[in-house]
Amino acid sequence: MAEFLASKGFDIELQPVRRTEANLVARLRGSTPGPTLVFSGHLDTVPIGPTPWSRDPLGASIEDGFIHGRGAADMKAGVAAMAVAVAGAAGGETSLAGDLVLALTADEEVDSAGARVLVESGLVDDATMLVVGEPTGLDVGCAHRGLLWLRVTTNGSRGHGAIVQREQNAISRMVDALAPFEEFEEMLSGSDRQLGRGSIAVTQLEGGDAPNVVPASASATLDVRILPKHDRHYLRQEIGARFDGLETIREGAPVVTPTSHELIRATEAIVATAHGRAPEVRDVPYLTDASVFTEGRVLPTVFFGPGDESQAHVVDEKVPIAHIHEARSVYLAMIQRLLRGADVAT
Repeated sequence: MAEFLASKGFDIELQPVRRTEANLVARLRGSTPGPTLVFSGHLDTVPIGPTPWSRDPLGASIEDGFIHGRGAADMKAGVAAMAVAVAGAAGGETSLAGDLVLALTADEEVDSAGARVLVESGLVDDATMLVVGEPTGLDVGCAHRGLLWLRVTTNGSRGHGAIVQREQNAISRMVDALAPFEEFEEMLSGSDRQLGRGSIAVTQLEGGDAPNVVPASASATLDVRILPKHDRHYLRQEIGARFDGLETIREGAPVVTPTSHELIRATEAIVATAHGRAPEVRDVPYLTDASVFTEGRVLPTVFFGPGDESQAHVVDEKVPIAHIHEARSVYLAMIQRLLRGADVAT
């Protein structure tokens, strides 16, 4: 990718993130002052998983108008479409009024480590608009909820299952702590016009090592989705008070751009013009690197990309090839409109 974009005239910066991973930041400088439009996507994928695939998960096989394989939708298709679009913009006849940046990050699926390294480096401090190419089914995303992944623990006394009392059983104590679940849900009460409601779910439970041994410890993982009105510090404090221990595994802020913003309206209009349909403007259900890019600053953000979000992380993941071409044309038209002032969709 670095070689491809450098050949198109982009300045390239490679940022080490972990031992074998890196970010790539490619910048095409405008000939006159203007906004900085950043396209962003992540380079990593989730694991293939233990369930057998009907095709080679790393084969990128093409059948019936789809590309099949791990990461096809989430989000190699979006990265490819953005790269080809920005490369096309570099060859345009008119110069850019402002800078065009493609920021590709590592480790989004784990903890957005790449995005944090990128933000801390200051390389995108001048960003004025952000386009995240996650799969949206070619709808226009304007918001997503924030996230808290919490690991809670309870303690007990290890002993014989026929002797030790219930109150000394760490698993029993965990069940008791989780039982009044409506209290957790009440902490997330209220709703948001763009994001709906907050939510909380128990996604992992661990404890015990033998059928006849009372466990001395137990743990649970809570997936908490939050709205802008929710205070993460308060939630941690209130949830943690019910357990013996609490650890924050991952967190991210909500991202909300008003539907009336120029970036959202321009994307909506371009999709409608280019493809003859009015896209749905909505929130997206997942967390993205935009949570890192936008925290503590005003950075209008739109989510738009090829592939259906239901394909993310599944066995036999696939993406329609037509979506990739459509997304590329929309990205290029966004550059034309936002950095060249041309009201076109190519």
